[in-house]
Amino acid sequence: VLLASGLVQQHGERFWIVSALVGAGYGAVFSLVPILISVIWGVENFGTNWGIVAMVPALGATVWGVVYSAVYQWAAERGAGRGGDGALEGVTMVEDVLCYGKDCYAPTFWAMAVCVWIACGLWMWAWRGPGGWHRRGIAV
Repeated sequence: VLLASGLVQQHGERFWIVSALVGAGYGAVFSLVPILISVIWGVENFGTNWGIVAMVPALGATVWGVVYSAVYQWAAERGAGRGGDGALEGVTMVEDVLCYGKDCYAPTFWAMAVCVWIACGLWMWAWRGPGGWHRRGIAV
């Protein structure tokens, strides 16, 4: 939500906030998740389960990379008056169909924020839902 709101774009002094949050997220994934995997599914198949979970960031980076590039291209073409109905507010264009400003990526930031909230909801459902980890006595 911080990225989607536009509070960080074009404010270099605030970049450390986003950098710290991204670093904390990756730190949590690659340090806490192996423990959770071994607690939830046991150590018998830990290698397989951790391998599957460790591949998800690579898949996500691939998918979101395609989404980011498509949204950027759409914003650049629309802002340049090519393939669209006018310029986006706050977007500066040059002849090379480049896009500048938060409007180039804002839709992807909002989509990413929605995906994070969906993931949090799924986590809560897996924890507290019917047959969830809490009911099975697994402390997460």
